Amino acid sequence: MLKLLIAEDENLGTEELLDFIIEKKLKCLKINMVGEASDGNNTLNLAKTSPEIILMDIKMPEMNGLECPKKISKILPRNSKTIILTAYDGILNFF
Repeated sequence: MLKLLIAEDENLGTEELLDFIIEKKLKCLKINMVGEASDGNNTLNLAKTSPEIILMDIKMPEMNGLECPKKISKILPRNSKTIILTAYDGILNFF
């Protein structure tokens, strides 16, 4: 089972992210959410749980979603992947 960490500070909410991304798009994967963070520092701290996947917003307080993965890559195994996402004008975009 893959471990997932979600880093999102907007009101989109973890449940909506899980429903949209995991249940609708990744039905075949078995995924266990190991944490959710609303800022970069908390994301960095929760990354110590060694998630294989991190869904991260670009614009977050304290440390943005571009700076945070650089720091996370120093503490996580190489098989961990960060997926950067953001919502503008109500549209979910993946990079």
